Amino acid sequence: MDVLDGAFWREHAIEDLMPLWHENAPDEEYGAFHMALDREWNPIEPHEKIPAMVSRYVFAFSSAYMLSGEDRYLEQAQRGVEYLFEHGWD
Repeated sequence: MDVLDGAFWREHAIEDLMPLWHENAPDEEYGAFHMALDREWNPIEPHEKIPAMVSRYVFAFSSAYMLSGEDRYLEQAQRGVEYLFEHGWD
């Protein structure tokens, strides 16, 4: 394992991290994504959305799409963008 090798981090993100975020982050009840999850991936309060956090999800899922080419990540990024366009205006 060479932690200085970019391929290590790409593989870790795409195979270990992003599938869990893809499965557990979407907030079907309130829209966009959960702002807080416990160690077992259960949503915890508060459920209010923070635009900066939604934007971080958009960045993460967009990056996962660019690294993997998997459409499911692009769809999650789009989910966040649509939420921000609808609710994130000042």
